[in-house]
Amino acid sequence: MKLRHLSFPMVLILAACAGSSDDEDIPGVATADDSLTQSEMQMPSVAGDDMETTDPSAIEVVDPETTVDADGLAIPNFDEIDQLEAHHHCHRVTGYRYGSPFKMCVVRVNGKLVQRGTARAYLKMRHAAAQDGVSLYIVSGFRTMKEQRHLYWLYIHGQGNLAAKPGYSNHQSGHALDLNTASPGVYHWLSNHAAHFDFKRTVPSEAWHWEHW
Repeated sequence: MKLRHLSFPMVLILAACAGSSDDEDIPGVATADDSLTQSEMQMPSVAGDDMETTDPSAIEVVDPETTVDADGLAIPNFDEIDQLEAHHHCHRVTGYRYGSPFKMCVVRVNGKLVQRGTARAYLKMRHAAAQDGVSLYIVSGFRTMKEQRHLYWLYIHGQGNLAAKPGYSNHQSGHALDLNTASPGVYHWLSNHAAHFDFKRTVPSEAWHWEHW
């Protein structure tokens, strides 16, 4: 085939098509991100590579207070339910469940990224706990692919706690929260009341791990 006779616009079209993929963000379609390559077995970065903004104006929001990520995204902190309900700003991210990617929307609560619906339920639960004199806060929320790779790398090299293979951590779904169950009264309160807010323990060996679905 004599490509020298192709017009310049046609060459550009062919080049663009060769580099495109329709599978990148389709739920249920596994991508190369779901497994570790040889090069990824080196110490990975923990920057949020799965973050993407869907509302550029959200970056300018100053009420409530925002937290600026390493990638420059300023995501509002919602520490009260009325703040969350009054603002519609959130950020779409790539989440993972059972190795399959999907898109979801996250906000910050207690400085941690949380799927928006889970954040709403958590804030209601935290308010109820506070009325009973119990103080809840989030220790860990949503994890990006790079963050999970980092934790997994530490685990398989004997430098960190047990961590799921990237793409298979419950925290990558955005619905899993590690709560401060070591604080006075927290675990007892959650055991008696968390189900009322659709939270439940899903990892028997981890008293701090609660999920909302």
